[in-house]
Amino acid sequence: MLTRHGWSAVALAVGLIAAGRVVAVVELYVIGASLLTAVALALVAARLPLPSLGVDRAASPTLAGVGEPLRVELVVRNTGDRTSQRLLLWEPVGDEGGAPMLAPRLAPGSTAGAGYRVPTERRGQLLLGPLQVERLDPLGLCRRRFEVPGTEEVVVVPPRIALRFPVAGQGGLLGQRLAARALGRSGTEFHSQRAYVAGDDTRRINWKSSARTDSLVVTETRAEGLRRCTVLLDSSDPAYDDEAFERAVIVAASLVAAADESGVDTRLVADGVELAGRGVTAAALRCLAGIERGGPPHDDRRSGRSDEGLGLIVIICATAHAAQRAASAPGRSPDDTVVAVHCGAADITASTQPSTGLVHGLGFVVDASSLERMQVEWGHLVSGTGT
Repeated sequence: MLTRHGWSAVALAVGLIAAGRVVAVVELYVIGASLLTAVALALVAARLPLPSLGVDRAASPTLAGVGEPLRVELVVRNTGDRTSQRLLLWEPVGDEGGAPMLAPRLAPGSTAGAGYRVPTERRGQLLLGPLQVERLDPLGLCRRRFEVPGTEEVVVVPPRIALRFPVAGQGGLLGQRLAARALGRSGTEFHSQRAYVAGDDTRRINWKSSARTDSLVVTETRAEGLRRCTVLLDSSDPAYDDEAFERAVIVAASLVAAADESGVDTRLVADGVELAGRGVTAAALRCLAGIERGGPPHDDRRSGRSDEGLGLIVIICATAHAAQRAASAPGRSPDDTVVAVHCGAADITASTQPSTGLVHGLGFVVDASSLERMQVEWGHLVSGTGT
């Protein structure tokens, strides 16, 4: 394929030959013919066998948050048996354009490295590659392009805000509710063993341990804390605007990370996504990186069994009305506490004071009309301090 310079050389050669005919100057014929010969040789050079190349990519970090630096190191190696020419490289980066690079002449088996930064202005998956290679003749009159197979995906995950995970007995309304529900259970977390004293509940006698001693041994338990947390992101509500939905995704990511770091069994439920277990943060962030508005409603609020311990269900909605409806829905297990978070635009008449509270005595509602307000209200709900 001729380059712009190649087409210019052809046009100039034709013009010189025509001018030479008109004015009968032999030198113009010679120059024009020389240019055409150069273009012909460039076309022949373009048909020479292409170099055999391989490419390796390494992204650092493997998961980058929005606004965080993300760099990709690219290594091109000559896998053929002949030295390659200087090559122009173009690495496509999703829909964000690409990174141009220049590879030097590579002897067989040698490599060349380059690096580029990936834009992280918004969350999502970005496909890197396949690498586009362009070979030019020495005069730059003709080019030939080809691809080096192989791609890699990098993920820009939602940012997270610092949220404290609730603990039974903390000063906030949620901490008090959890403490009350923990006291309503008989206590299932092992604490210690000690000798039996008059007045102890005989049901707590550990007969296996007692058989190995000369006295009775009782097992002490303590009121348990949270064992489970489900974060449900409702992405189907048409009341979301772009800003509110991005805020909802950030809140979901932050809550999943806080729950997972606290050591409880964490579960994320969203459109087409259900992840559960411990150490689920990385997988959840990858899923949340690509989630979009819309899709069918998903309202999975399964209650836990009594042998699963206390649970927390956090439902993330678009509007305050939806949050109140979710928080006051009946039929919850006594072991589960519901918190509904609404991420829609702030009411201009709303007070700057925390508005978190119980809805009909069943669940809690948190205003997340801004990330700053979410942190304040969640802090008051969890510990009563606003942090």
